[in-house]
Amino acid sequence: MVTSMLTINHERIIIDGMEYVSVEEASQITGYSEQYIRRLLRQGKIKAEKKGAMWWVELESLGAYKREMDSLGSDKYSPWRDREEE
Repeated sequence: MVTSMLTINHERIIIDGMEYVSVEEASQITGYSEQYIRRLLRQGKIKAEKKGAMWWVELESLGAYKREMDSLGSDKYSPWRDREEE
């Protein structure tokens, strides 16, 4: 049996050694709107955990997504981007 360890610190929590932030904090960190963060969660583009009524965004996953989008620049809007990788 695996026991999950949860530590809460304002807008951040630690679950099994991974740091998570609230959707509000994720929005402040990235500059993305809270609605956009929630859309990314629904689409599975960033990892998150729901604890109680709140969604918590995995900070490492959020950072990786933000870095990828920043590196793509205007190419992130290309409808052929995903097809080019095939």
